[in-house]
Amino acid sequence: MPIIPPFPFGRKKGPEFYRMSCSGCGFSKLYELEKADTVYNDPENGPSGEPELVKELPKVCPQCGAKLKKETIPVRICH
Repeated sequence: MPIIPPFPFGRKKGPEFYRMSCSGCGFSKLYELEKADTVYNDPENGPSGEPELVKELPKVCPQCGAKLKKETIPVRICH
């Protein structure tokens, strides 16, 4: 007998936030990975707020060129 998951389409994924930091120069910035199903209240002006919306996380520091440290910021979605 096959195992049936509790939800037919799997678990709904929430937004993914990351803090990228550089130990060399002290650079630190918050990023959100862009997804196709991300919806904003004002689609004409785009997202507003602190995190920068990107399709791909940067790998090197924009200030000094060193490798960035990635820290995942957990997000809990309540329905």
